[in-house]
Amino acid sequence: MTPSPPSRTWSWVASTLELGERREHARRLCGLELEAVRYINLDYARFERPIHDGPRAITEAREWEKPTWQWQSFDSVDYGVELLTDCSRVFSVAWDPPGPLQQGIGLREVPLLGTAISEDTNVAVWDVTQQSRWAAFVGTPISDVELDYEPWKQPEGFWCRRITLRFGGARVEMILGDKGPGEELGPSADSVAVLFFPAIGAASP
Repeated sequence: MTPSPPSRTWSWVASTLELGERREHARRLCGLELEAVRYINLDYARFERPIHDGPRAITEAREWEKPTWQWQSFDSVDYGVELLTDCSRVFSVAWDPPGPLQQGIGLREVPLLGTAISEDTNVAVWDVTQQSRWAAFVGTPISDVELDYEPWKQPEGFWCRRITLRFGGARVEMILGDKGPGEELGPSADSVAVLFFPAIGAASP
């Protein structure tokens, strides 16, 4: 996987003051309606197709038959998630480059492409707005956004282990995670797992 630029740190913070800024920034989403969701993933089919450099939008029905990010009880995204709102604002969730000063996931009001990863990176862009479990939340106002931080030692700081978007009584949680040996959720340092509550079965394209 092509690493994210090492200068980007969205999750790890060195102080409670910075932690507060992260939470206040995330709460910009509160009250906005979700209009579209995009997954930025490795382009697993790139070498099976005519040469294509840079981001590739997934449009063919054949690729939608078995999405590379979809598992029975969760989604797992290699690079991150873009959230587009009804007022054309774009928020992204991505993991910090693993290292001694970084761990976890973060949320910022920026596009993923051109910020977390280079605009010319060879990635697959999946518009999952209607062809995923996100469809149940489109057009619904986001009632709250929670960043779950934990202390980090050596050096002192905090890292975000979970981001929760609340839609009234339902919620979507994003954590570091990927598919385990079967289809169960396993740990990961460089993938974002997306979980839906109440549980929604894997959507059919």
